Amino acid sequence: MDVINFIKTGLSALLVLSVCFLWSAPQYGNLDVPDLMDVSIGYLEGEMSDVEFDGYFDQQRFQISLDLIKTELKDAELRESESSDLTSFLIDLYSVELEGMDIVFGDDPIESVGLHLDEFSFTFSDLDWVSSPEDDILEFNSFTGELTIRGLELKLNNEFYNLISMLGGKPGVLEIDRFNAEVSYNRRGRVTLSGKLITPFGKASVDGELLFNESNPQLSRIRKFNLTVENLSDELEALLQQMEMESGMTLPRRGRKIEISFTGTLGNPVLEE
Repeated sequence: MDVINFIKTGLSALLVLSVCFLWSAPQYGNLDVPDLMDVSIGYLEGEMSDVEFDGYFDQQRFQISLDLIKTELKDAELRESESSDLTSFLIDLYSVELEGMDIVFGDDPIESVGLHLDEFSFTFSDLDWVSSPEDDILEFNSFTGELTIRGLELKLNNEFYNLISMLGGKPGVLEIDRFNAEVSYNRRGRVTLSGKLITPFGKASVDGELLFNESNPQLSRIRKFNLTVENLSDELEALLQQMEMESGMTLPRRGRKIEISFTGTLGNPVLEE
């Protein structure tokens, strides 16, 4: 039953997204599209556990296993206006969660590349957009998207063994303890961005806000864009200092934190002192 629910959710979501894409994209050939569409989904969810499969890509074997896959769809609506060719697409929530994922490329235990994830999740909500294929219109009114990664370990081949070690990490393994990013947009053109990255090499966070100019994106005003880097490993800190000495440029710091801020516009960003 879990498999049936998961497939049903995936196919339903794919149907809504595919129909919406086909209707908003330029039409080629003889595509039979109904004169009026009205598709709505109140709530769907699906879940699968202990998933395993393998195959070959470009003559290279790969193996994938997952402890859990979960997807959720809430209040989705695709509607064509009777009085015009405008098509609207609304979705309150769509999310995908993966837990305990392992991917291995190759059979050689030394040369193979492996990926492990404790948790991965992607969510978008408050999606509201309108399209018109006849007038070539695609207008977003609002959306919010969020991406979260926890416990990522990427096992690299020997070419990267020394590089990771130089940065202060586990030799041959690129690790991310946690990554989170969120972006939102509303009908007034306000774009917000926030994110945080935590690794054995250090931490970074970003916080930004932009007023998007649809008629001329280069004039979009940057209200704020702040990047903070801290808790760098001794190895990475030494590497940055060496790069600063060689280039003659100094990164803006407050104590041991590196803090970079921008204002201005997208076409002419201004670095704050």
